[in-house]
Amino acid sequence: MSNDVIIYMLINTLVSALAIGGIFFILIGAVGMHRMPDVYSRIHAASIIDTGGASLIMGSLCIYGLYIGEGMAVIKILLTYFFILFTGPTASHAVAKMALMGQEIPIGKKQEPVVHKDLLETSQRKYTKRAKRLKHK
Repeated sequence: MSNDVIIYMLINTLVSALAIGGIFFILIGAVGMHRMPDVYSRIHAASIIDTGGASLIMGSLCIYGLYIGEGMAVIKILLTYFFILFTGPTASHAVAKMALMGQEIPIGKKQEPVVHKDLLETSQRKYTKRAKRLKHK
């Protein structure tokens, strides 16, 4: 076998392994989003999808794009990845904050609340005052 064939086989094996790993993370995250008991746990499962799954799949696309000489496609994939990297945590934080303001109680392993009720009431009072203040401006 020539060196070109060996390199081709190694690149294809690496790209396939990364893509399969990404698909595995996406499936695990999807199952987690379906089975988790509360919003906060589902946010964690969704973060597995965009960090684990998307990272591996986009990594495999970048390697393959570099191999076939599509540099512009690799730049677009990397820009998309950085967009996902910065917007994913921001969206997760916003969802968690709104769930806390709506008095969604985090549930532990024994199906009991993890956060004390006083903390939730204090949090909602604080955000209600802020919302009224912003509404009157």
